[in-house]
Amino acid sequence: MNHYRQLIKTSRWYVLIAICALVLAQGCDSDDTGADNNASADTTQSDSGDGDTSPEDLDGAGAGDTITDVDDGDTNASDTPGVDPDGDTTLECPLYQTLCDGTCIPTSTDPDNCGGCGVVCGDAEVCSGGTCTDTCMTGLDICERKCVDYDNDNDHCGACGNACGEGLGCVEGSCVQAADLGDRAEACVGGGPAIDLGDTVTVERQCSGELAERTFRWAVCSCEDMTTNSGLFADAYDSSMGPYVPGGEGGGIAANGYIRANSGLSTTGTLWASDDFGSGTAIQTNEAATIGMRLHAGSAVLMGAGTTIGGDAYIDGDVARNMTIGGDLNAPAAASIGAGVTYTNLQTGPVDVASPCDACGVDDRIPVGAIVADRSGTNNDNALIGLDENLLSGDNGGIRRLDLPCGHYYLSEITTSGEIAIVANGNTALYIGGDIKPTAHITITLTPDAQLDIFVAGSVGAVNGMKLGSPNYPALLRMYVGGVDGFRANVGTEIAGFIYAVPGGIHTNSGVEVFGGVFGQMVSSNSGSSYHFDRRINMVGESCPDRTPDPDPDPNDDPDAGSDPDVSSDPDAGSDPDPDVCGLQTDSCEQSSDCCAPLVCGSGGECVLLECQPANGACSAHSDCCSGGCGAAGFCIVG
Repeated sequence: MNHYRQLIKTSRWYVLIAICALVLAQGCDSDDTGADNNASADTTQSDSGDGDTSPEDLDGAGAGDTITDVDDGDTNASDTPGVDPDGDTTLECPLYQTLCDGTCIPTSTDPDNCGGCGVVCGDAEVCSGGTCTDTCMTGLDICERKCVDYDNDNDHCGACGNACGEGLGCVEGSCVQAADLGDRAEACVGGGPAIDLGDTVTVERQCSGELAERTFRWAVCSCEDMTTNSGLFADAYDSSMGPYVPGGEGGGIAANGYIRANSGLSTTGTLWASDDFGSGTAIQTNEAATIGMRLHAGSAVLMGAGTTIGGDAYIDGDVARNMTIGGDLNAPAAASIGAGVTYTNLQTGPVDVASPCDACGVDDRIPVGAIVADRSGTNNDNALIGLDENLLSGDNGGIRRLDLPCGHYYLSEITTSGEIAIVANGNTALYIGGDIKPTAHITITLTPDAQLDIFVAGSVGAVNGMKLGSPNYPALLRMYVGGVDGFRANVGTEIAGFIYAVPGGIHTNSGVEVFGGVFGQMVSSNSGSSYHFDRRINMVGESCPDRTPDPDPDPNDDPDAGSDPDVSSDPDAGSDPDPDVCGLQTDSCEQSSDCCAPLVCGSGGECVLLECQPANGACSAHSDCCSGGCGAAGFCIVG
């Protein structure tokens, strides 16, 4: 079952409803759904007077644009976060933002509205992850009560207050030549529309936030085996609830094959290896391992004496060496269990350990190449900002920085010889037809009120270092690599985002510290690796348009109902999602098998990653918190 295509298929009716609601004044026939056989033909929508004739987006307008009201030419208020069609304020703002006095404020970084409206940080404090603090995360410095990146901030380039002049942009702390591109200010109010992928012909439609939420559920996920010659560590934090603090709950490690660790292995989440390829030993470590939550193994485990498991263990094979299991041990009746293995209860019987990484097979992997191909040619917003698709191919005339507004942009490749920076300033998608293989350092990042999805049809090779995203909000940057060489990086690589590389895999030649998560055909590093999973990725689908259908639709209410062939001929139109598609965070459930691993079915009947509140989560009693206890202000304190 291709979960990605099935998810989109069952959502097509929801997409049609959203499109009709937005373009009702112009009529909602089959040509307006974007489901015809010529996506590039639907180019008649215009935006706020900029002459946009780009292909329609999820909201029926040009990609990344607002819709022009055909009655009076006013910008449709429903496209502006915080405003409904009548001009009244609503409670919907982009991720990491809060509606304060009718305006969406980035409360994750605003020192005058830190974590909430009117929460003012002290003169010596900054706002980091929605929390007032006196320090910034690695790579950021304190400037004007904010944490800023002197390497790439146009207003604080190399030093606090050192702004780059007209025609210049900040790269590696120096003001250098920037591309002269349009800003699309009117189209990008509130960050612009959510990013929609596909044209329903070569690639089915899907909001990029939903794709990211379904794909990135682990700190590390490998379609094949995972082997480390040095330390492997994974923990988690929620970048919208404070800066990273070591040891946060929920950073899981998974492989569809086996896991081998020649030295330390520690995870605050779930450790899962299904051993699909029949090695006979799903997990083996030479030293004691620490597993904060659950253990799932599709065959025997052989782990260092003194290994501890915080929750239940599901092991379809023998269990050797001393091991402390905080919950129940589930194993076959014929399994051999060592005398030094302790547990709360022993449950014997068949143990089914499914494959944890579910976007691996040829039919199930994300069609990165097709997604990129769909946005090549004129099916993008390049013309609206004056972007040449070959701008970053080889000798590019000295251009060193690109600032991209909201929308869809296509580049043939990135193979420049000088240091470059690409910065997204809204809901932005960047499609690369070939490789990203510059010969100098490259930075790809975004502002705190933006989201960036990068799709690379080729491979990524960062031979002289790469910086991706910001540790203040890793969930907002996602990179998908479809080439056979995958993602490869040498020294000087900083990753603060999520990377998917199938079938190529993810390989680093030195130790790597990741704020976010990785998903590869294989994941390897020649030195120690640390992964700090951003739990906020579990909720990025909330940035997508509401696709909840009318619970009791009346065809007589819509003169066009049933006229669209894609809806009337689809037996799933308007029905419940396919039961084979597992549930994501907050989806309803009856048992844990209803939820996508490593999520479980919580006591409230919803899929959850944690069954307790992490640091800075709301609480009413100490027992509500994973650790640290409930503070006087009603929030779990850092343990």
